[in-house]
Amino acid sequence: AAFTRFGTDMRNRYLLLLFLAYAPLSMAAIYYVDAAQGSDLYQKYQARKPYYPWRHLQAGVDSAAAGDTLWVSAGIYVEHVTITLPIVILGEGHENTFVRPLAETGGGPVLTIADGVDNVFITQITIDGNHSGAFGPVDGIRCGIGVDGLYLRGVTVRNCIGSGITTTFDATVDGSINDGFILDSCVFVNILGGRSGNLPSCAISADHVSHFQCLHSTIANTGMGVWLTGTAFPDTSAGTGITLRNLVVQDVLQNAIVGQSVSNLTI
Repeated sequence: AAFTRFGTDMRNRYLLLLFLAYAPLSMAAIYYVDAAQGSDLYQKYQARKPYYPWRHLQAGVDSAAAGDTLWVSAGIYVEHVTITLPIVILGEGHENTFVRPLAETGGGPVLTIADGVDNVFITQITIDGNHSGAFGPVDGIRCGIGVDGLYLRGVTVRNCIGSGITTTFDATVDGSINDGFILDSCVFVNILGGRSGNLPSCAISADHVSHFQCLHSTIANTGMGVWLTGTAFPDTSAGTGITLRNLVVQDVLQNAIVGQSVSNLTI
């Protein structure tokens, strides 16, 4: 079933062309993930065939090598996912491919990109926080220290407590900032509650990030729209090369865009 959908749907033919332009396939493998029909017991050689997909996205991430691709079939993936290597994740459409946690699992981000992981490409998936705030803040996507090269295209982040996407850094370590983020044609909606330090919820919290672009995207129903900060000592490149273009921000409780110690900002 996964093979039939991916082979005939015009949207995913377009995504395949996009991926071919983004990363060479000479050394990479393609694996399949299907929440409804998969099994995490399949071996890697089996999961390269669409008839034997893994069930969980995390199983695919744990088994993949750097630069591999996961084709994620439509469905609901109830799990927290941690990405620990460069990878391409292609969903079958953000309107019907969901990653969300169980409410009783408590706080923590739905999707985490671990410290130092570079070159992560994610498209056509919805990250749904499932409004689990009663059990603690649930960020949609949390980027660790020193993440370089994150490309989100056609990703929806919704129903989170805290931040839609947030970054972390270590101000005492040179090179710990995040660099080279592109958010293209994304939607951040229903990002509610609050963050640590009594800060309001924020759709995009880009602390100490350089070369950050948010293009053709929408933010709605949140405390704040975009939070940008720079000057992470000793790495003074933080907060440079920021581009916000064709960004729609509506129904925010406080500021649409906040920038502190930011230079070379293009709106």
